[in-house]
Amino acid sequence: AMDGLQALSPLAGVPELQPVAWIITVGILSALTLGFVMGANDIANAFGTSVGAGVLTIKQACVVAAIFDVAGSVTLGARVSNTIAAKIIDVDIYRDEPARFMLGMLSASLAATMMVGGATRFGVPVSTTHAVVGSVIGFSFVKTTNGLIWFKGKNGLGAVMVSWLISPLFSGFVAAIVYVLARRYCFQYAALGVKTDPIRKNFAFERHRKMAAIVMGWVAALVTLLILFQFVEGWWNWPASFVVWILVSLLGFHVIVPQLLQRIAHDGISSHLLDGTSTDAEIEDGDGASRKSEEAIPLVTDGDGDDDAENLNVDRYDPELEARCHMLSVITASFMAFTHGANDISNAAGPLLAIWDVYNSGVVDSKIGTAYWIIILCCVGVVLGLFTWGAIVIKTVGFKITKITATRAFTIELGTATAVLVASYLAMPVSSTHCFIGAVIAVGFVSGGGRRAVKWGMVKKIFLGWIVTVPVAALLSACTFLALEGTINGVVPPAGFKLMFVYNGTGDL
Repeated sequence: AMDGLQALSPLAGVPELQPVAWIITVGILSALTLGFVMGANDIANAFGTSVGAGVLTIKQACVVAAIFDVAGSVTLGARVSNTIAAKIIDVDIYRDEPARFMLGMLSASLAATMMVGGATRFGVPVSTTHAVVGSVIGFSFVKTTNGLIWFKGKNGLGAVMVSWLISPLFSGFVAAIVYVLARRYCFQYAALGVKTDPIRKNFAFERHRKMAAIVMGWVAALVTLLILFQFVEGWWNWPASFVVWILVSLLGFHVIVPQLLQRIAHDGISSHLLDGTSTDAEIEDGDGASRKSEEAIPLVTDGDGDDDAENLNVDRYDPELEARCHMLSVITASFMAFTHGANDISNAAGPLLAIWDVYNSGVVDSKIGTAYWIIILCCVGVVLGLFTWGAIVIKTVGFKITKITATRAFTIELGTATAVLVASYLAMPVSSTHCFIGAVIAVGFVSGGGRRAVKWGMVKKIFLGWIVTVPVAALLSACTFLALEGTINGVVPPAGFKLMFVYNGTGDL
């Protein structure tokens, strides 16, 4: 069996590592599968609010994810992918054992796939970042516990764990501030439950047009800033991004927003906006069955699936205003897909990138090259995972934590994407799942119902899933490594062995 796998593997690489060429083949399959379960879990988080609010269908979410996730991956994703293993363990301990390191990263990829896949099957939005970090720790502990880095500047497990704590608080803070400001500036003038006043309503619509243009500029400026910082150094990055903000905001106010509003007026207002249910999206269950759009799905349920009337005490706005906010939710959902590619694609690609780098160089190094075909491979898995299995987690995020409408969805997505992009710029592998759930809880809390607007029973289950992810993934990784360790016997070169480079047909030595 191993000979067959080796025959399918690429022929490039160091001669001494050819006996473990099968790791490349299995690593490719594992990266694709990890991308699949990550798409079903992480991307489902990103689009859970938009689908839950009835803004996008599953198929539309897949199209948006495919375009913007790939864009974020190829522009910013590689920067984070170089940090996953080197931030957690001292890879120098494997310099004389490249085959062992390759097998360890394969074990990490397989274990993370099992962990995230199992959680997704039960609809728990866990962190793929947690799973990968735990898996790296697990295989490393098989060799020694001294290789773990706790704090080393911004690196180390301790620093990463601190970022996990800070990121949901930061994203929640940003999302809550955006929602409160939007409510004061615009939403309050079209609130339900007050005397209908056409003047106040039209005033809200006019302010919404300005707000939508500003949000478009914000998204464009942040993306521009981070791309500039990725490729160009200079003080002028900030003023250049500010100019983009102004130009896109003006273009949005005078051209884009009016065109989108005309389309909304032409399509009309969906009836589900009146009764607080999501009906225009067809939600598929994990077994492939689907609920047609005639079935109203309650936006808030408790952990057992029953309605909780207390949680319905939240802000409600004019259906036409909610319909106008669809455009903002689509824009910010696209922004979310971009940030997922920029930050989280490294979770699936990182292990295979490390394996491929060692296989072709024979050297274990904290700095690895970027193979964009691996990034694209993982993006394919992400999109396939969202399309085929993502509805399970979408139901949890979109329907079971707090009530989601278009006015809330865009603030949640904007807060999450802002936090994740900042982390991507700082080269910190934060959890987009943490950021997203933090934003969902924060917006639910400030949207009129306070603590009762959040399903704390479901939140506790999610938190429990986060806590157990690292140790379970570490255990799975260690067991996988021990089970496969015999396959590298006789391959590991002795200490001080000098590996030779060979021509691989690509022009590189």
